[in-house]
Amino acid sequence: MVAYQAALLGQTALVRDRFVPAAPGTIAALIASYKKSAEYIGLRDTSKTGYISRLETLRTEHGHRTFAGLSRERIITGILQPYADRPGAALDTLKKLRILIRHAINIGWLKHDPSLGIKRPKIKKIGHGPTTKLSNSKSAGRSALNSARHFTFSSIWVSAAPM
Repeated sequence: MVAYQAALLGQTALVRDRFVPAAPGTIAALIASYKKSAEYIGLRDTSKTGYISRLETLRTEHGHRTFAGLSRERIITGILQPYADRPGAALDTLKKLRILIRHAINIGWLKHDPSLGIKRPKIKKIGHGPTTKLSNSKSAGRSALNSARHFTFSSIWVSAAPM
């Protein structure tokens, strides 16, 4: 309300920083620590984009929870179960969670991996079917080029050979 009244008067009010630091020992603190790590910084920008979306989802939905209280059962029921109808999202969430757990173990915040024994969600095959050299345009182009080179090479040697 103060900011609104200041804006009506043409004044700029002090803007409070809305970022609240994560409480120590929480999943949000672990995510913040991982984002500062060399492993994360070394990722390509395209990889970071995919990581950030999933990590932010974990942070907003589970950031207040302590990672020390994570157990196999809590991961399955609390974190992965909401994605039961989306196995691809469940798999990606599990992968990112395992990255965070490995980071927590590396920095000494966890002693063991609570995600051990959790099976990967089954996902249907997506994308293209099996490719052959003839169906893959790049490899088909390469094989045609290699055939032409071989023919040219053979022709030169055959014509240059004494009779």
